[in-house]
Amino acid sequence: MVYNKGTVAAHVDDLQALKGVGPKLSNELNKYGVFCYKQIANWSDYNVAEFSERLNCFKNRIERDRWIPQASAMECSDLP
Repeated sequence: MVYNKGTVAAHVDDLQALKGVGPKLSNELNKYGVFCYKQIANWSDYNVAEFSERLNCFKNRIERDRWIPQASAMECSDLP
């Protein structure tokens, strides 16, 4: 699933805390409806491929910078 553009976030995480995500990529992710670590933590191979193309990332940036494991760890650290 690729998230919808214009989605209103119920919860917003600081996506720039992920290695390799700066202000520009964070804004692009938000534009495509990605606002929280949990969304990235649950990405499938399809999501990785779609977002790599849509974000015009450096080749394999999502995998190289380990966005999914980082997001999973951050999601867990946010729990009370």
